[in-house]
Amino acid sequence: MKRPQILMIVSMAFLLVMTISFPVLGADSIKIGVIGPMQFVQGKHHWNGALMAQDEINSAGGVNVGDKKMKIELVKADSNEFLSMTDATNTMELLLTREKVNFVVGGFRTEAVLAMQDIAMDYKTIFLGCGAATKKICDRVGEDYDRYKYWFRITPFNNMFLAKTNFIHLATVAAIMRKTVGIQKPRVAIVGEKQAWVEAMVK
Repeated sequence: MKRPQILMIVSMAFLLVMTISFPVLGADSIKIGVIGPMQFVQGKHHWNGALMAQDEINSAGGVNVGDKKMKIELVKADSNEFLSMTDATNTMELLLTREKVNFVVGGFRTEAVLAMQDIAMDYKTIFLGCGAATKKICDRVGEDYDRYKYWFRITPFNNMFLAKTNFIHLATVAAIMRKTVGIQKPRVAIVGEKQAWVEAMVK
């Protein structure tokens, strides 16, 4: 994940800290759980980006929460969500109960994020998503706001916008092929893994 995206995620967390009253005001640090498949590139990049943001923010003195300056404390959580849904939900539960984080950032695989989202909502903990693209994850907020109001998707676009972006790219390539190769009707094959976020795009 690009550095600006992680910085935006953490900045959003800080804004929420300053505008919502909750127990962190009595603490010396803001505890943020970074959850993701840490044995895979997606999770590693979530963690490395979060570390960069933490170092920059803490070296500048932290963030203002009311009249108090607070540092950022990160908790690394390997969801193993590509391989095990049970690991993903257990990891989220531990972040909220044993580690007692104030916020959670991360998640990548839709099926896991849907389950982790429900756990975070059970504990009324803000969960900033930065990986899963399925539209349904955000639709839940509109369908049951009181329950899902603690969920925010920071990145990426939802899967329908990703599909539209793909077609824009295809149109660009098709125009080049018509002009340079002479193929007037390029044939396109759609290949997608059998995952929830892909199904709507293929359809």
